[in-house]
Amino acid sequence: MIAVRSGNDWGDTLTTSAAVRGIAAVLVAPPSHELPVTVRVDGRQVGVLTSANGNRIELEVSRVGMVTLDCGTCGAPRSGPASDDFYTVRAEGFTDAPPPAPADPAVALRTRVFRLQQRKEELTPDAGNRMAVPRGATLEIQLEVELQQAVSHARLTLPRPCGLELVRAPRLENGLVAIESRDDAVHFFIDQWRPGKHQIAFPARAEVAGTISAPAPELVPMYGDSLPTAVAGAATWIVQGP
Repeated sequence: MIAVRSGNDWGDTLTTSAAVRGIAAVLVAPPSHELPVTVRVDGRQVGVLTSANGNRIELEVSRVGMVTLDCGTCGAPRSGPASDDFYTVRAEGFTDAPPPAPADPAVALRTRVFRLQQRKEELTPDAGNRMAVPRGATLEIQLEVELQQAVSHARLTLPRPCGLELVRAPRLENGLVAIESRDDAVHFFIDQWRPGKHQIAFPARAEVAGTISAPAPELVPMYGDSLPTAVAGAATWIVQGP
């Protein structure tokens, strides 16, 4: 994989970081001849296979709900030299319930949306965490990040509500070193942020009318463990207009 990467055949930074984290996990894993087996998704621990639960794990996934990882068809984990098995889990549907806030968050993420016609006006969610958004109007999206500790080589991801189009990407400054805009999300790559408050703002437009899911952003150290995070912002957009 490293040889392929040196030839610049991997298309983006996300693929690179995922591969490096995977290689690092393999290198640091000590030999194991018995249970338990730790299960990780994108480098984050999501469950542990023990003699009590055999070869099935149920886990709660933010805005998806309960997901079951069932390895019954491939047999229970066997003793012997350590090896890595990879599985694909397909989850259908989502819930509107926000993820529970950690007791002592290291990161606080807040998504704020402003309308920029005539005067700047913040759009706020209602009691059901739903927010009315005008279709086709220029909006300013603000990602506010408050850190209790320094982070380096991190990815800040804003999942894009369906039909949200960027008008202009923010400038690369204040630790922001790269931006990747995809159909499903916008990824901001940070070289280093000190403890304290940081903000990324950019103009965008909601081009599709309807009820649209707005998943919360996440800040992920690309070569380290995930950080306990508290999030705030509307979970659903009601995009109004013809």
